[in-house]
Formats: sequence, C-alpha cells, structure tokens
Amino acid sequence: MGIGVDYALYLLSIQLAQQRAGASLEDAHRRSIQFTGKVVALVGVTLAAGVVTWIWSPIKFQADMGILLTFMFVWNMVGALILIPALSHFLLKDPAGARRLGSVPVLGLAAR
Repeated sequence: MGIGVDYALYLLSIQLAQQRAGASLEDAHRRSIQFTGKVVALVGVTLAAGVVTWIWSPIKFQADMGILLTFMFVWNMVGALILIPALSHFLLKDPAGARRLGSVPVLGLAAR
C-alpha cells in the first residue's frame, strides 16, 4: 500500500514543480510521466516480477502472498499512472490557463 502512495508522490511532485515553472497542467503531467513515470513503471514491474515466482511455492501462505503482492504492486503502479492525471484535472488549477484569462488565482479562487 505504501509503495502506491510513493508512486503518486513521485509523479505529483514533478508535476507540481513543472506547473510552478509555468507549464500548463497537461504539459506538466506529460513531463512528469516522461521523467518519473518510466521509473515508476519499471519499479512496479520489477517488484511484481520478483514476487510472482512465489505463486509456485509449496507453502500455501507464501503462494497466496505471491498472488496478493503481485496484484497489489501492479495495481498500485497502474493506479498511480492513471489516477494522478485524472485527479489532477479535477483538483488542480491550471495557472497558465488562469493567466491567459487575466485573473490571478488566490487559493483556487480568481481575484475579483
């Protein structure tokens, strides 16, 4: 469970840094996937590959944990790579878009 949170934090930290540098929400997310997303995918697949072999263990508990951990590692990776852009679209403001409209975002609200 904690690894999935780390994946999301890695992606989101790069995305927010790009947005603070002036990139639009779409560009910031694309850059975060190009920079950190590849590493997140590599780590997720590597961890899943390491425990998928447990499925063939003669110890029933270890075999069950191999199935569970493989599922969780892959699901956390895919979830972070898919849910971060979806949630960002709805929860984060696009500073570049706000500047184009001539408003100044203050705590998510436009100055009046």
